Amino acid sequence: MTSPAFETEILALLRTPVDGNEICRAYFDKMTRRYLSRIISEEMIEEHRKAPSGRHSEALGRVLAYFRRLPASRQYQLRKASNGKFGIVRMPTRRNARGSPVGVDTFETVEAGYHGIFLLKLKDMMEADNG
Repeated sequence: MTSPAFETEILALLRTPVDGNEICRAYFDKMTRRYLSRIISEEMIEEHRKAPSGRHSEALGRVLAYFRRLPASRQYQLRKASNGKFGIVRMPTRRNARGSPVGVDTFETVEAGYHGIFLLKLKDMMEADNG
């Protein structure tokens, strides 16, 4: 026998309209991650390390395009520290908020920082369906 609170909760869920667009977006995102995880290779990561900006191979271009389309809550930024090095922060989602630091790694150059962000996004993507 179910409790009245549980029945009320179920009825409220049934009355809530389903957002078909959200379901389709989530499915598309999952299929995209599945495809991209298959094309990622050590050579691609090395290609990005050598040249984080500029022209890339088709496969790396696809991965980078996916990363650019991520919502702000899943993006990272570089922040220059007082010692001249760069650290990675999670992009704030509220106006005038500061991004929260991610890890303790610092980078000598902007390019090295961009590669650090690339590796973080790869890790996030790989863990999205496994965590």
